[in-house]
Amino acid sequence: MTEVIKKRPNTNFVYQLMGEFADMVAHKVVEAIKETEDLLTQTIPIEASIVEQENPNELLTIKEVCEILKVSRSTIYDWMDKDILLPDTNIGRSPRYKRCSLNEFINYKKD
Repeated sequence: MTEVIKKRPNTNFVYQLMGEFADMVAHKVVEAIKETEDLLTQTIPIEASIVEQENPNELLTIKEVCEILKVSRSTIYDWMDKDILLPDTNIGRSPRYKRCSLNEFINYKKD
């Protein structure tokens, strides 16, 4: 007759693995927070007079925003994904920003 031996799993290994996974996730979260903080603390080399023109409610395209902020399109889209600079509205699928909102963003970044 064959005897079946039941083995209990090594719980220490499972707990160690869970601890390492938790540390890895925590490290990723901390890195993401630091990256976001770095983006928020960057200074933007802009002359306020560029933004403060005649019509503060004029809607600007991504291209115009890039020119004003002196950043790339990918930076604008990255900021949108991270809720740093959200568009005021969309025309079709194209995001649009009001001049006054862009001015507020610039002033917030300077503080």
